[in-house]
Amino acid sequence: MSSGLSILIIVILIAIIAAIATVVILNKYFNHQIAELDALTDELKDISVEEDIKRLEKMELAGKSLETFKRWQKVYQKVDTKDVGELKHLLEKAAGLNAKFNLIKTHQLIKEATELLQTNQDNVEHSKQVFTNLLEANRDNQKHYAALSKDYQQLRKKILSQSFNYGNAIDQIEEDLATLESDFQTVKNLSG
Repeated sequence: MSSGLSILIIVILIAIIAAIATVVILNKYFNHQIAELDALTDELKDISVEEDIKRLEKMELAGKSLETFKRWQKVYQKVDTKDVGELKHLLEKAAGLNAKFNLIKTHQLIKEATELLQTNQDNVEHSKQVFTNLLEANRDNQKHYAALSKDYQQLRKKILSQSFNYGNAIDQIEEDLATLESDFQTVKNLSG
């Protein structure tokens, strides 16, 4: 053999070894990415969000609060019921293709799964924030209600104890107090 042919064979062997090493390294890298994405997918199911949903469902929300809750509840439930399954399917498919060393298709599926995961992480995080805000608003409303109710009861006692000072107007005052009492009861039922 000539030295030129020997060098050519050595270069070809080095190229083959480098290609095989690259394929093996990419395969291991993709396995690692798939495992990482799978773990992050499992984290999408957030127990605290589910507990917040249960608490909010027990409340009698109304108006914008109810609309906001329903919208973000649907978003979270879509993530929990549909998108997690889709992500798992993509990752299983990617793992199967990676095992067959179909690296290009594996890379495409990993990229697709990463984008879907990011969207779903954002949706879960935003849902969590919305539910937290709704619960905090409800706590604030209950505090305000308690303070107003206490003030109302004190003023009612004062007015009724001094009813002789109001003469004929006492009938209208008692009617207005009854209306206020009814309004307080309605608010209490709504903020339940």
